[in-house]
Amino acid sequence: MANNSIDGYLRQLKEELKDCDRATVQDALSDAEEYLRNALENLRESKPGVAEENVFSSVVEEYGTPAEIAEAYRKIEARTSPSLASRTKRGNNSFPGRFFGVVIEPKAWGALLYLLFTLATGIIYFTWTVTGISLSLGLLILIIGIPIARHLYPLHPGTGAAGRADG
Repeated sequence: MANNSIDGYLRQLKEELKDCDRATVQDALSDAEEYLRNALENLRESKPGVAEENVFSSVVEEYGTPAEIAEAYRKIEARTSPSLASRTKRGNNSFPGRFFGVVIEPKAWGALLYLLFTLATGIIYFTWTVTGISLSLGLLILIIGIPIARHLYPLHPGTGAAGRADG
């Protein structure tokens, strides 16, 4: 009986959201179905003697009617749609316009800044690693290389004491 009630609730919710985006409808339906099934199961376990219709109506009262849930998802869709909409550019479609258009694209400057930052950190990590390995291996003959390696590599990410889960 409760399964038919959930299916009816989901049909009503889908009807309320008929003018919304397909992804929003799918999201709302899956959220509602998951919530209703879990809440019904929890109420059945906690109150085994209560009639199925009363259990379902109390769950719907707590969760909200299909109209209320549809309205909430419409508000969410109105807030997120502008950020998810594809951006169509109106501009110069000539080859030089497309080729040099990257100069005015903000995402290109952000990507360039990210690449420069990762280049600098990569150089620092590489230098640290090569210097440490060379120094510790070169001084291993004098037994000083062991403490140098032990003290140098806890500072290197992923190696030494800093990289171990137990240390």
